[in-house]
Amino acid sequence: MIDRVKAVSVLVVLLLICTAGWASAEKRWVSIDGTAGPEAPKATVLRSSDTETVIRFDIRGFWLEEVTEDGIVYQRLSMPGYATTLDVGKPELPVISELVAIPARAGVRAQIIEQSEITFEGYRVYPFQKILKIGEKRTTFDLNQEFYGRSGMYPDAVEVGAPGIWRDLRVVDLRVAAARCNPASGELVAAASITVKLSYEGTSDVNVRKQAAGYVNTRHDAVYREAVLNYDDLDIPVLAAPPTGYDLLIIAEDRYVAAIDPLVNHKRQRGYKVNVVAVSTIGTTADAIKSFIQNEYINSGISYCLLVGEEYGGYIPYCDITGGQGDYPYSLLSGTDSYPEIGVGRFPASSETEVGTMVAKTIAYESNPPDGDWLSKSLLIAGTEEFALTDCEIIRDASLTESGLYYAEYPLDFETAYCDEGATTQDVIDHIHAGMWAVTYIGHGEESGWAFDYPNYGFGMSHIDQCENGEMTPLVFAIACLTARPSNKLPFFGSYFVRHEEGAVAYFGATVTTISFTSMLAQESYAGLYDRGISTISDATNAAIVEMILTWNAPEYADDYIWYGDPTLDATYEPDGPQAPELVSPEYGESFDAPAQVTLDWTDVGGVNGDMLTGYYHVQVASDPGFSTIVGEVNFVYSEWTTPELDQGIYYWRVQTFVYPDMGPWSEARHFFVGIDAAPCVLVSPADGAKFSAKIRSINFIWENVYNPGEYLLQLDDDPAFGSPREYTVSGTSCNVLMVMLLQYSKWYWRVRATNPGWPWSEVRSFRIQDSNKPDPDPRLSLTGNFPNPFNPSTRICFETAAAGRVKLEVFNVNGALIATLLDEVREAGSHEVLWNGKDTQGNSVASGVYFYRLEAGSAVTTKKMMLLR
Repeated sequence: MIDRVKAVSVLVVLLLICTAGWASAEKRWVSIDGTAGPEAPKATVLRSSDTETVIRFDIRGFWLEEVTEDGIVYQRLSMPGYATTLDVGKPELPVISELVAIPARAGVRAQIIEQSEITFEGYRVYPFQKILKIGEKRTTFDLNQEFYGRSGMYPDAVEVGAPGIWRDLRVVDLRVAAARCNPASGELVAAASITVKLSYEGTSDVNVRKQAAGYVNTRHDAVYREAVLNYDDLDIPVLAAPPTGYDLLIIAEDRYVAAIDPLVNHKRQRGYKVNVVAVSTIGTTADAIKSFIQNEYINSGISYCLLVGEEYGGYIPYCDITGGQGDYPYSLLSGTDSYPEIGVGRFPASSETEVGTMVAKTIAYESNPPDGDWLSKSLLIAGTEEFALTDCEIIRDASLTESGLYYAEYPLDFETAYCDEGATTQDVIDHIHAGMWAVTYIGHGEESGWAFDYPNYGFGMSHIDQCENGEMTPLVFAIACLTARPSNKLPFFGSYFVRHEEGAVAYFGATVTTISFTSMLAQESYAGLYDRGISTISDATNAAIVEMILTWNAPEYADDYIWYGDPTLDATYEPDGPQAPELVSPEYGESFDAPAQVTLDWTDVGGVNGDMLTGYYHVQVASDPGFSTIVGEVNFVYSEWTTPELDQGIYYWRVQTFVYPDMGPWSEARHFFVGIDAAPCVLVSPADGAKFSAKIRSINFIWENVYNPGEYLLQLDDDPAFGSPREYTVSGTSCNVLMVMLLQYSKWYWRVRATNPGWPWSEVRSFRIQDSNKPDPDPRLSLTGNFPNPFNPSTRICFETAAAGRVKLEVFNVNGALIATLLDEVREAGSHEVLWNGKDTQGNSVASGVYFYRLEAGSAVTTKKMMLLR
């Protein structure tokens, strides 16, 4: 059973800003289940099989805002994580939309089998407004008067879209109404819980697959796991690379085949299987090229295609799309839907020199970028459009991640250039000049550049020439109209940006006039790259496009954007090498029945993108804590691995990460038990109640453990509850403690356990410290103390003797090591004072901390402690 709470998106902001100019009251949270603050609905897959999928949605509440238009007060509802109904002029109500995988050939029927609802009266729900093109201004208020006079509930409680094929999966769009209303009566029914059953019945002729997928590539697995609600229940085998075929198809103009060789070698070194094909062997029409790509996808299972050729009207043409040209249709290789099967990118070169420039920037960005803090910097640029700044802030706040944070391995330091906050063209130039790992622009656009203060000024091709950022070439997302439009003359802005030696390493932009909600493509891509384990740029944008189709039911906008750059570009560079994973389960000391196959789970580490040559996890399982006897070892591309069958015993495991070309450090080691329980240590010596002379040098503590966990923790305290124990960590089954450490108290308690959590403590034993000839210290010897205490840099130690004789005064650290002998000579009876300057016997200043000083005269010994503060 899979539980999922969708990350709290701020998609509804795109709708809220559309009412600017009309009066609105501050929105408030209306709780349905008692949740105090805004929280997204929770989706739980109760069961999923070849015959049905059952999902329960628990709705926490909704946002409510009152909006006044023409003197009429409307109630506007929205819900974290989801969009709304999309019928212009009809009530705008929150809708839960999810992608569900279905059998290869079956028909689908959706029905609600259980629900609980709350009814409200007196609601006049705000009508959904037309979504604006970027740069377009709202001039009308959309209201379907006739519909608002109807009696009946709107919308339908549950809808399921037509099946589509998304590479390995056949999927449907499931839409569940979280709230419904009767426009005429003002009745609003809000769902608290809805259980939906999808029944798979008969056969369908809509976008069928010949058979279920035999395996999934690890790169696509990360995408499906995030986007498809019941993906985990499919239990499809996951492979690091296709068993046959290859990964990356490069179609190049004949004159560029040689120029692309360094990139081919680089990609092969990173683990990709690459095939380069000269376009002359295919044909120079879009239909011929797409047919060839489709054949390679069907027969060789390709995941990516890089086109290397002239921008427009050349040997590798663009495809026709609504309003212009683009490359997205090359990615649609199965079915009649708009879900992409592969990632497509283009080097829009007009010379071998330009190909060489793009190749060199790609290789440097992935494997050898210049040092500096630019590796963690991201620039957000917002134009004057009402949604631009808000949508940039969604990226900066990591609002689409579940934790509200991007990967710790790739900490992003955001800088901003917002037009509404006074940013200028020079500010953008200065930021890029200083070096940016990624740049995102949201606002008005034209073929010539970013018109972020349209029509006054912006950032165009001449400004790219002014940037002197050297090899610090950014990855660029541009949510704006037309900036990546192909040209049959001089290059337009997007292609010029990637052709320039100091320009973008890759550019994602629109080739046509586009719409405001496409800003979610940049937002979702950031979440994919820096939170969800997606490493390649085209996989990130393809996942974002699918989410946009699902959210806005708008497949017609899927083809608006293009990648100028390598579609396999890895945007998650780790300057400090791979990190050690954090171990998740089993817990310390967890027990399993024997024999057992134990599933080990650890956190994902960025850079493990599914290719065994470029990134993997190295897992070891051993029967001893030193890992000298390995019983299981594997290199694996997933953060979960099941051991072979293990017999009775105690086992230790650890994981390290390889990301080309570096192997990272080992994680901590954990242990678990198979067929046995954790055993406490058996105390051997000293015996309970033992007595020791204060004159002996040390006490040796000895214990045993049948499972030999390797490392132990010994605790000593004068309190049997061990409130403030002294602790000693040792690798064997004994520990020598100097007597000087024990003279502070006459009675002590001790116990031992293995250092790893989950091991129990031994029994508690006690012992006493006394002189063998004289039970109590000599009353004629008095150690007054040291002054000052704490001290820096020196202190005076004062003591009194009642008779002449040899006196020894020594200083020890908390581990019992001798630091300095301050006095070892005959002294007359009386009061004495010795200075300690905070140095050891070699004259070196010692560190801050607690120290013990021990005074010995005849048979009498006494100890006190002091603190040095540097």
